[in-house]
Amino acid sequence: MGRINSHQSPSVLDVRDPYSAFYQGPHHGKHWYLWHPDDIGTARPMNENEWFKAFQPLLLRVINTGYGRQLMGISPALPLIDLITKNTIRYPLGDGQWQSQFHMGAKWANVIRYRWPEFKRYARFFYDMPNFFTLLNIDGRAVPAHATATVYPDPHPESTSVGGYGYVYGGYWYLNRAESDADGGSDTNDYWYPQWQVGDDSPGINRAWTLFDTSSISTGDVVSAAVISVTGYYVNDAWDANEEYHYVTITGGSPASNTAIVAADYSAMTALNSPTEFVTRNINPRNFDDDDSAYNNVFTLNANGRSAVDKDGISKFLWRDSHDVDFPDHADRPTTLDNNCKARSEDYTGTSKDPKLVVTHVSSNVEKINGLALADIEKFNGITSANAEKINTITF
Repeated sequence: MGRINSHQSPSVLDVRDPYSAFYQGPHHGKHWYLWHPDDIGTARPMNENEWFKAFQPLLLRVINTGYGRQLMGISPALPLIDLITKNTIRYPLGDGQWQSQFHMGAKWANVIRYRWPEFKRYARFFYDMPNFFTLLNIDGRAVPAHATATVYPDPHPESTSVGGYGYVYGGYWYLNRAESDADGGSDTNDYWYPQWQVGDDSPGINRAWTLFDTSSISTGDVVSAAVISVTGYYVNDAWDANEEYHYVTITGGSPASNTAIVAADYSAMTALNSPTEFVTRNINPRNFDDDDSAYNNVFTLNANGRSAVDKDGISKFLWRDSHDVDFPDHADRPTTLDNNCKARSEDYTGTSKDPKLVVTHVSSNVEKINGLALADIEKFNGITSANAEKINTITF
């Protein structure tokens, strides 16, 4: 099994392999294991904190289902959980607030350990295995998780996609916000701003674009998940006692070109006021990771964001400060002098820190995957439609 982190879908796991992580896992009592394809035939022990971090995507899939909540002893009334450790779960309350439940000892590690056979059996449904399908409920249809596409903006000179930013500075907030053209910007710098604004009497607004060539995805597929990952390396947090919230927002639009950012792209958004947003507002200068480690900031696209993935062309994402989105009047301009989050661009040296979009896409017809009908899938996996419904809360 490949390593799993917050910006990747779970890799292939064969539960029949005696060295797979979920065969060797906490069921053995003394150690938790992670198997890496570079070490075929071996499994290395790891501590519980490492294990929960490595398998975070899988764990979140499990505990955000009805059966998973029951299995783990987590209240079904809680909202979507976005973090689990050996003794903590966390979930958003809205308006930039989260709530965490802390437990003594290793609460969730112990639950998994004591209920290992049941957990392992259920976790299998969330892996993309050869001839084994994760059944997802996508818009009321049962579809199998199958493929991922990983794409990046082109470095300069661009061929199909671009990244860059434009800004307006000075004058009045309301005029800057409604301006047609940027005063300056770049699509060749080795950095860009997912979020940046200057307030008080010399307000400034920055808007950035990241474009990704997603034309390789079949137009008949359903996008079941999409994640944008960026590498942050600098933050300037000047929030004052007013506690202004300056969140990163991602929306849509149509820049003039797919291979260059020009001044007019400053206003090339779908809507100046109340645009449809593609991610939850949860990253801001106070929690934007700036340690320059690759892909240290992850943005999971919601249903609107997944719909914005263009399976027949270029997917286009506009990044705006939430104050820019919410406050049109000069009287409501920010009072803090400067807030910004800075990230590596596709023109930064090397390719390991380029902005990245990972799209999980699935065939819209479960019976056409590898020529297998639902009945054949049942025979292979030893499950029935009714059982799958109970596990995945879907119908066939």
